[in-house]
Amino acid sequence: MGYLPFVAASAALLLACAASEPAESSDEIRRYECAMGIGFEAMISGSQATVKTKSSIYVLERRRSSIGERFASGDVALAQDEERAVLIGADEGPYRDCRERDRGSH
Repeated sequence: MGYLPFVAASAALLLACAASEPAESSDEIRRYECAMGIGFEAMISGSQATVKTKSSIYVLERRRSSIGERFASGDVALAQDEERAVLIGADEGPYRDCRERDRGSH
């Protein structure tokens, strides 16, 4: 009987913590225009970026980065800092000197 108040208090604390977790944000779509008139689109969702070029789609995983955001998988990598980005290893690339033209939610 002595454990019941402890269990009840623990359960209440766990419920309060769970309720205070931030809601998962919606997917964010970023469109980039790059040098030489090429561009790509990146949908950022949690720990992944789905990158669409003119002819291919790549699913990249978030990687550690000391500045901005970085996503990579195999030979393809996306580095993004504020409104600038570079996409390396993708078909029709490299996509250099890219600037974000608009951003939206999905």
